Amino acid sequence: LIATASSLLVKIASAETKQENPLTAGVQSKPIIQCIRFIKNNALVTALWIAYSIAMVAGTTYLYADLIGWYPDLINGHYLDNFSIKESFVKETMQRADFRFFPLAHQDIHILSWFSINIKTWILFNAAELIAIILLSLKFLNKLCSRKRAKESTLILLTVLILFHPSTGTAFFQVIYSERILCLFFILYINSYITYQHSRQKKDFYLALLWATLGVFTKDTGIILFATPALATLTVSTIQIWRQHQITNQALWKECRKNCDLEIWICLLSIAFLTSYTFLSLIPSLYAGEGAYNIDTPGGFAPDLRFYILIFIITTRIIAIISKRLRLNLLDAINISALGYTVALTSIYEFNSSSYLTLPVTLITAMNIGWAWMTLVDSKTTSQPRQKQRLITGSIAVAAVLISLEHLESEQTFAKTIIEIKREQDSIQTTYNTLYDLAKKGRKEGQPINIIISRKSRLSERRHLFRIPYRSLIEYEQQTDSFVIKDGGDKKDTYTPKKGDIIANLDKNISLIAPILEHVETSTIYRHNSSEQTGMILRVK
Repeated sequence: LIATASSLLVKIASAETKQENPLTAGVQSKPIIQCIRFIKNNALVTALWIAYSIAMVAGTTYLYADLIGWYPDLINGHYLDNFSIKESFVKETMQRADFRFFPLAHQDIHILSWFSINIKTWILFNAAELIAIILLSLKFLNKLCSRKRAKESTLILLTVLILFHPSTGTAFFQVIYSERILCLFFILYINSYITYQHSRQKKDFYLALLWATLGVFTKDTGIILFATPALATLTVSTIQIWRQHQITNQALWKECRKNCDLEIWICLLSIAFLTSYTFLSLIPSLYAGEGAYNIDTPGGFAPDLRFYILIFIITTRIIAIISKRLRLNLLDAINISALGYTVALTSIYEFNSSSYLTLPVTLITAMNIGWAWMTLVDSKTTSQPRQKQRLITGSIAVAAVLISLEHLESEQTFAKTIIEIKREQDSIQTTYNTLYDLAKKGRKEGQPINIIISRKSRLSERRHLFRIPYRSLIEYEQQTDSFVIKDGGDKKDTYTPKKGDIIANLDKNISLIAPILEHVETSTIYRHNSSEQTGMILRVK
């Protein structure tokens, strides 16, 4: 994979040098000037991006979900081993024995951790990825509708649709899901793909192949997003060539090689992926016999309003193509990949529109709605100030109505998703800080601070709790119904809870410590909130 990506980068650099026009080399305006011009022309969208980024950063902590397990690796080297491979990221991507195959998942964060381990810096990087996805989606629509140019209203509509969805909130308000980088590679891929379709330049050919190569190794289901558009285009082109020329198979293959070279290479890339998956995931997982990671998931199909809008647009486009009012293009091939991705999620896991897993489908849906707005509304109006203001007002109204309807008909809304994430992050961090202060105060007063947690907690002696000044850390093992010393005193010795011991639940549902409470009588010292998903500290009476 490294050799292939390096080779493609060399070819891209070589092709770019050959294609550079000396007459136009210095004509392009500087990025800073372009940025200032964009902000001036899109003040509302810029303000929305800034507000959204601030909301992403506010209250973010690394004491959350899988990050609790990843983070200790980053600080073990006392910040002096910046450019070393972190085992926690490797374990998550290449040492799983549950049929998962994500070699490049989280590698954006892995590389970023070499330069900063500040979680808020990581979240700012998330925000930059999200803004890039929106801008590249707009760029794709402009290339798709070459005779039309997206106005500010399309950008506003696209921004609101992508930002305010529970799948986006779940994926981008944290750094633990690979759908972020998957969508970034996908949008870079389709931009290079459509540019190559228009220009047939080698640089765009290599770029599309590079993004596809990286993308298919980011997620096991990612192969559907990258291979399906190429396979659909190749199939349609082959049928058209055969119908037009009625040629032999050998001549047909030559014509396909000439007209669909990129598609053929991407299909070959699918073979490389499937071979890698077989040897690096399927066979080892079968040998380990652990079962799939989603073995306990009930599965199911739970679409939202947007998914039905996507189906309506796809149906409308099919009718228009059959009646020859529209030509089949890359958007239709992408829509096929969205349907394939939906079927795959429904089959092997679950398709719940509010889940982070459906983020690629959410992105494709937003692009379809953006295309419909550009075609039916944006392109029919002039650029006069009054018309422009009406367009902006209209796009805001359409987005507001759609999001309002989603909040009325869905149980897991964007607002609810973000509130839950922020509350859980605050609960874990505040409970941890409270436990630390409590232990520190007790040790100063000469009290023996023994802390009891459940073994199922993500936090442990190695994962952050060693910083708390306790005398002993004890874990409750539910399977054996026993208390075992993990740090302080004689490790692995059994333990009997005593008066004054502290029982803590930091990162899971409070039902996790219910078996512990059956053994002792306690009083509550601290509880973050009244819900079941709350941090809680109790003292044994």
